[in-house]
Amino acid sequence: MRKISTSIIVSIIACVLVASIAVGAISTKVAVKEINKEAREKLSAMSLQYAGDINMKYQNLESLAESISSYIVGTYEPIRLSDKAYNKAYMKKLGGYLARITQLHPEVASMYAYTEPEVQLGVTGTWYSQGKLVEMDAVSEYDNYLNRAANWEWYYQTKEAGEAIWLDPYYKEAFDKSCVSRCEPVYVEEKLVGIIGVDVDFNEISDMIRGISIYDTGRAFLLNTKQQFLVDESYTITDTLESVGYIGLMEALKENSTGVVEMDLGGVKSLVSFVKLDNGYTLVLLASVSEVESGIASMQRSAFFVILFVSLFICIFAFMIGGTISNPLKKMVVDLKKMQESDFTGSEYVKYLNKKNEIGKIAIAIDKVQKSMGHVIETMSGEGKGIREASGNLGSIIDDYNNMVTNISSVSQELAAGMQETSNMADHLGETSKRMEEYVAVMERQNGEGIENIAAIYDRAGRLNKESQSAEKENEILIDTTKKRLEEAITDSGQVEQINELTKAILSISDSTNLLALNASIEAARAGQAGKGFSVVAEEIRKLAESSKDTAGEIQRITQMVTESVKHLCDCATQVLSYMDTNVRKTYQHQVEISKQYHEDAENIDGILKQFSDVAKKISGENEVIMQVIDSLQRATTDGAVGTEEVAHSAEGMLHGTQGLQEAGVKLQEIVHEMEATIAAFHVPQEEA
Repeated sequence: MRKISTSIIVSIIACVLVASIAVGAISTKVAVKEINKEAREKLSAMSLQYAGDINMKYQNLESLAESISSYIVGTYEPIRLSDKAYNKAYMKKLGGYLARITQLHPEVASMYAYTEPEVQLGVTGTWYSQGKLVEMDAVSEYDNYLNRAANWEWYYQTKEAGEAIWLDPYYKEAFDKSCVSRCEPVYVEEKLVGIIGVDVDFNEISDMIRGISIYDTGRAFLLNTKQQFLVDESYTITDTLESVGYIGLMEALKENSTGVVEMDLGGVKSLVSFVKLDNGYTLVLLASVSEVESGIASMQRSAFFVILFVSLFICIFAFMIGGTISNPLKKMVVDLKKMQESDFTGSEYVKYLNKKNEIGKIAIAIDKVQKSMGHVIETMSGEGKGIREASGNLGSIIDDYNNMVTNISSVSQELAAGMQETSNMADHLGETSKRMEEYVAVMERQNGEGIENIAAIYDRAGRLNKESQSAEKENEILIDTTKKRLEEAITDSGQVEQINELTKAILSISDSTNLLALNASIEAARAGQAGKGFSVVAEEIRKLAESSKDTAGEIQRITQMVTESVKHLCDCATQVLSYMDTNVRKTYQHQVEISKQYHEDAENIDGILKQFSDVAKKISGENEVIMQVIDSLQRATTDGAVGTEEVAHSAEGMLHGTQGLQEAGVKLQEIVHEMEATIAAFHVPQEEA
């Protein structure tokens, strides 16, 4: 018996030591694996959660920018891009829309829109922040644009890109804060008419990233599309992954958009989780592997001391009871082996239940364990079924709810898009109605002027008829009178010959005067100083005589020309009289007929224009009614678009919540299946009825 007892003691001690060491090693290995797995899952979940929050902010900005762009495309007239007055009025109207959006979205720092400065040679735009207009000096801003100043860099970058872009964070002097901007060029009929922008405070995103806590020294940072550091505790935007030596992270980003990898960063072995955002940025979370596994060493030390303590206790206990447990122990070992195999139906211990020693206590303990395990397993089995049914019902409810939220989100988004399109069409119809009203007013005014002109034409036609008839009679008289006067003029033209005789007399007088002036000059010279004044007069008389002589010669020449012209004029006059007698008389008769028809046509046109004026007034009245209906429709669609957009955002948030519930339900079902599989491995005695 002693030999069996010793063997039992030695075996117990050996088994305990081997089991303790094996359990310690396996526990340590499993713990390392689970801790690494948990750390990876934690980093991945954190990065996806924060990336989702950041993406949500950026997606809201993109939606706002797209809505403004769609509004401009639907209402702007690109043919009037160079019209400064039109652009100024349009931007004033657009400003009201921007003011309303910035009031409804307090997360937006500012919104702005500018037309193309190079076309209109100036700056025209609107800029709103928190529902208030931001004033600007158009002249100085145009100079800044031409010089590509820092505050216009966003415009040049967007124009060069030719598509919607995200700008890296920059300092906004107007708000004294760092902002990130969504800028989008607006093309109407494939023509760039301007660029819009939406700003959001980047400090909120920066503070959120800096506030991410990962173990003791872990940190998070944000990279732009050029892999420059936008947010980090150690590096600035002048640093890149390549410049700081994060080559492994660069290669991982080339291969995947999201993931968790273990790599050496700056000489430190780290776990790195990365997610690329929708706007091209990358969110990175990292933690030191040594910190992740720091709890393993203390756990190993604790396990060692526990194993040592248990081993010593078992050795002492084995020596104390070894001599008394050999035979009963052999029989109860059978039940214990069954229990080890999850079979709690053994009955060898029953005969030792009434013993008062340790063997009896072990038997009682085995009995209690079997009964307790039977009760526990039965209870767990019943509860497991209930949990499984509840989990299945929860999964169905979550699926139905998820589908319902998805349908609500889709319908609300489609409704918002339809509302926005309806609003744009209403704006366009409103502008068209206004132009129609202007055209009708111009048409009515011109029609009134036409009626007045027709009335004047009608009067002139009557007068023309009378005057034509009168002119015809006067023409007859004129022809007869002109004939008589022409014959008299031809007779009188013979008197021109008398001019030649008068001219000869003038020449004779001129010669005598010239001789007299010469004699006077000689006498003045003899008189000396006293005759000097008379000498001047004599000289002037001589010049006058010479001039008279020249004039008389010219008169003779002109007289000859006049004689010839009179003869020619007589011939032409005779031809004119013949023409007036034949052609002009017929022309006057035809003019009388035309003026009569002209008078009748003017009367008919006057009636048509009056009917046209009545129709234009009716059109104007109907157009006013249409403009009132369009205005009501525009207000209703604008309010509806804003409401449906808010419903879509709420539905999207609900969808994320139901996805989390759905994942929890799936996890619960997995736990239930594992629990049922574990329970099925146990065999317990059936309770007697």
